[in-house]
Amino acid sequence: MDRNNVAWLDITPTSDTSDGPSNWRQHTVHFSTAGLGTGLYSGTITISDPDATNTPQTIAVNLEVTSELRFTAYNDIG
Repeated sequence: MDRNNVAWLDITPTSDTSDGPSNWRQHTVHFSTAGLGTGLYSGTITISDPDATNTPQTIAVNLEVTSELRFTAYNDIG
């Protein structure tokens, strides 16, 4: 996994292995607003597997820094 050199974004663990949908792995995305001014920040997370036919896959990540504290999370896992 790669956070594509976005300093405010971090993923743990950065790598793992799985042999299919029944053996899924969880990764946690962390962000930090330290040093960021008010505004919209965008980045991507890239997931790749040399043995997969649909590699790489990218996930868009958007972070909005406002003067008030507001956090919205979306969970695609059922």
